[in-house]
Amino acid sequence: MRKIVGLGAVCFALVGCTLANLTPQERFKDSTHTLNDASRWGRVDIASEQVSPKYRDRFVARHRDWGTTLSIADSDVTRMQIADDRQTALSEISVSWYQTGGISLRSSVITQQWEIENGNFRLVDEAIRVGDPNVFVEEEPTEGGDEAERQSDPKG
Repeated sequence: MRKIVGLGAVCFALVGCTLANLTPQERFKDSTHTLNDASRWGRVDIASEQVSPKYRDRFVARHRDWGTTLSIADSDVTRMQIADDRQTALSEISVSWYQTGGISLRSSVITQQWEIENGNFRLVDEAIRVGDPNVFVEEEPTEGGDEAERQSDPKG
């Protein structure tokens, strides 16, 4: 019995060391695929675990229709690039989607910005590079925000 417990402890330690020593490329690939696979299937709760706390609320709000009134037909990671400093990265995702109950297939290419936080890549921003921007739910500006903008605009 001691041998089995000892062997189990050694295996557990080796797996832990292997996971802790993933290269930046492997950690980035894992984060990117985990986030985008979960997002595709409407699992924004799981996807948000790969999102930086500073972007998480906006990410959840922008993706709130995914898996409910917006369905992802296909999603492909088309580009992944880590910066030379290995602290930031960029990915591009090609998404084919439709409104539930609709018949029009739409497409969008999303550029994702990533940064290292506590040793892991976390999503910090997304932007539509090309295609239909309605893949994201965008919050309407508040009236106070518009007024503040008009007051600070020298032309307004």
